[in-house]
Amino acid sequence: MTLSSLIGQAAVVVEQNKTKVSDLKQAVSLLNSEMSIGFIINKTMRKADYGYGYGYGYGYGAKDKKA
Repeated sequence: MTLSSLIGQAAVVVEQNKTKVSDLKQAVSLLNSEMSIGFIINKTMRKADYGYGYGYGYGYGAKDKKA
């Protein structure tokens, strides 16, 4: 039994211009075929003339630090 048989989703991290497609296919083939698989591209090179950004944050409000 592998850990992937116990979970419903996985995130696969790949490095831009380094991870080989054959290695990626092999890694995905080892996962449960019924799970959702997401991909994260790491160490990407971004050109200054264009781009896209996304930000996310959350909080529970300001904490009162009175003594």
